[in-house]
Amino acid sequence: MFARLMGFVLGLLAAGVLHAAEPCTEMVRLHRAHSAHAAQADSDPATLNRLLSEALAARDACFTKYQWSREVDAAVDALSHPVYVVPAASISSSEATLAQNAYEFSLFAAIPGHDKVLWGTASMPCKPLDGKCFNEGAESPSMVIGTRVTVDGRPAVIQIRGEESKRLAATSVALGILHQQFQHVFGRPLAELSGRLAELNLANFQQEFAERRYKKSQSEDAAKVEAIKAISFGKHRMAKPFNYSRFEVELGAGSSFPSSSAVTRPPFPIECPPRSMSPRRTDAHERRARPHRRPARSPSVSPAR
Repeated sequence: MFARLMGFVLGLLAAGVLHAAEPCTEMVRLHRAHSAHAAQADSDPATLNRLLSEALAARDACFTKYQWSREVDAAVDALSHPVYVVPAASISSSEATLAQNAYEFSLFAAIPGHDKVLWGTASMPCKPLDGKCFNEGAESPSMVIGTRVTVDGRPAVIQIRGEESKRLAATSVALGILHQQFQHVFGRPLAELSGRLAELNLANFQQEFAERRYKKSQSEDAAKVEAIKAISFGKHRMAKPFNYSRFEVELGAGSSFPSSSAVTRPPFPIECPPRSMSPRRTDAHERRARPHRRPARSPSVSPAR
């Protein structure tokens, strides 16, 4: 009787361990399925996001009674930075509304199987006259975008895909929408564009600038212009259909979040000559909103006159 009782107890314990390990095993399986599907050229965004959501749910269950293995540890690490695929057709913007001498709108991404998330905002300055607001080119629009979002309460990243599942740069997608919004609101092509260097863009600029200025002994003017062209901020603006061509960079006095503005030739013909792309200093309001400081000098960009 005692032997039978011990066998029953051991059986329950073994079943309990097996049951506890199941979520971890399922997490590994789902993560592998997600990775395999993502590697396919014709991967389906809805399937990718479903597998990712199921893997994240299994990860939560696995954490309750964690059964360690090399495969489990690798899956947990990979799923700590989930990437949701968003078709380009699921990217949208709100209607531009007038607020404090500027038309503003937001950028949204509709993730299949999840809620719509905010991933950017834009401002198009204007001057009021006779009940309307006009942009005569003196003040250029600016954007703040980021692919790091929150999905179902979790930090995540969105990845935009176009035709044939080709990955699209978020900056290029946002620039296209900004050009469309500007044309719709003001009835003319966008000839100037402002953009602020912050976070990763700023860090990349500082690295490229230091490489050129101090290792290659370039002049400050040459180093900062080549540095802005070498990072994604400049690369996406120089690419078609935007064709930004000239950059003018001004280094700030230590603000960790400087602004940068770009003025360049738009992707459609206009009568006025092309202007140049340049960073602009952060104004007082922006400095108050972002009080952090770094010892290194930071770039700011302003339109060439």
